[in-house]
Amino acid sequence: MIGFAGLFTEIIFPASIFTALVGVLIYHSRSVYRASGSWAVIGLFCAWTVLCALMTVHAVREIRFHRDLEDLKPELIEAIVINHVNITSAEQITKITTALRDWQWFAPHGDREADEVPLQIKFKSGNEYSCKIGMYLTEEGVVVSKAGSTGRVFYREMPAILDSMHIALPQCQSIGVRRPCSVNTR
Repeated sequence: MIGFAGLFTEIIFPASIFTALVGVLIYHSRSVYRASGSWAVIGLFCAWTVLCALMTVHAVREIRFHRDLEDLKPELIEAIVINHVNITSAEQITKITTALRDWQWFAPHGDREADEVPLQIKFKSGNEYSCKIGMYLTEEGVVVSKAGSTGRVFYREMPAILDSMHIALPQCQSIGVRRPCSVNTR
């Protein structure tokens, strides 16, 4: 799901379920307190606190990943490496960085994505930012994901930019296949 549908699936829908659950817990805690005493209410409060913490961590990780991409500045980047292809040209770095800042929310739900390859952004300060990039097989675009995060973003224009730089990404999925997918040259 791309755009608002992805945002709804990743953030808004879980937050609304969480809010409804909190309402049920609050309502239920009143009746439990009358019947069982304060220990049951303390248990419900602990459950509510854990749920609140989990939702907050999930939302912060999602938003941070999106903000990291949005804050990229080409003048601070030394090189971008996509599938072991080193890009050092300022013009190409600017094209890729501009495209990376123009993301859309993405939530994978049974959609087909090709095998992902490494995407590294090397800053002039010596820091590195590592992600994975893969073709989206349902429609034209690529998906970028961060390791250790559920955060994913979608880019419609990135395949054309990568084509112009002669950078190929895998066009197939090797999950459940004996041989790994290979990169097809375009």
